[in-house]
Amino acid sequence: MAMSLDDARRYIADPRFKLINPETGLRFTPATLEAFIKAKRLQNKNEAAMSKEPQTQIPIPEAEQNSVANSVIETPASYKDKRMEFAKGTRFVLTTEQCLLPIVQELIDLLIEITRDGLVSKEGVQRLNIWLAGKSELDIPAINYLSASLDHSGEFTTSKAFHVQFAIERILPKTIRGAIKRTRQAICKKATEAQLDYIRVLGGTPPFGLKCSEAHLLIEELLAKSPPPSMQPATEKQIHFIRELGENPPTGLTKSAASSLIEELLAKQRELQARQELPTPRQIMVLRFWNRIDLEQSSKWEVEQWLTQFYDEDPRRRATWETFKLENSDDGFCRSLPLNYPHRVWCRGCEFCNAGLNHPHSKRYHPRSG
Repeated sequence: MAMSLDDARRYIADPRFKLINPETGLRFTPATLEAFIKAKRLQNKNEAAMSKEPQTQIPIPEAEQNSVANSVIETPASYKDKRMEFAKGTRFVLTTEQCLLPIVQELIDLLIEITRDGLVSKEGVQRLNIWLAGKSELDIPAINYLSASLDHSGEFTTSKAFHVQFAIERILPKTIRGAIKRTRQAICKKATEAQLDYIRVLGGTPPFGLKCSEAHLLIEELLAKSPPPSMQPATEKQIHFIRELGENPPTGLTKSAASSLIEELLAKQRELQARQELPTPRQIMVLRFWNRIDLEQSSKWEVEQWLTQFYDEDPRRRATWETFKLENSDDGFCRSLPLNYPHRVWCRGCEFCNAGLNHPHSKRYHPRSG
């Protein structure tokens, strides 16, 4: 239908409607509408002059009326769902000035939140759709572009999720877009060999081209359906590792029992190795600190057992050792005691006196030893 200038101005003043420029695909504002009319009048005048046709008055050029009549009057999302069309080359990225607006900052926070997992979900799209409702009057191309990118028809599919995800990445500034893009690319990587093997162990069959994120979900699904470890048979890797540790796994061994057996065998292996080794330089340093030089010729295992029992009997002994390390800036790599180190043990509750031990340090650092 034809539209007069008064009708066009009335539509622009009504926030429920949008008057779209058919040449650019952008929304008319009062200023751009007047400029559009002026340009059309000038164009009509030039065409009339070239054709040498007399023209006494130009109330509203026919070309102008046709252009206004062909303009799209678009209602907000609460009235109907209509995809917008944009001119080629339109910039949708939020500018620095727009990012300073409170409402744009609110939008950016929402977009970061719903894309945190790498790909926007159905619930995230619903939240975005609710936020965009009533924002159609804002003259911000990025918001209009997001509104046009939401497809409300049919079921929510992975294809639609990627469509919205790419639209979100397109409007965000580069500083924010980079992190979101890297997260999306990470979940789109192919599943690792470890994931594929684990899926097979759980009784599943990984499909060809399985993504890393899809493999993670499939593993969780298989774990939810599988029986508890106490009822699952031991894996081939567990059986093989038990044999490597010198034990013959019994028949009917479960996964949890195999894990306990492996821990027990590893502990025995460590004990056997420690019994055959001399104390480490660090252990000898600790023995000299506590004046237990008599244990220097013991095995590494015996020193470990003595230290464990010694510290468990009185927790303050460990606190004394920690105080010494702090006073001497010991980072754990020192292998000998410094000469004349100024280790001061507080006289109240002295560890050496309470433990019935002779204080190993000089009298000048221990008032009670004098």
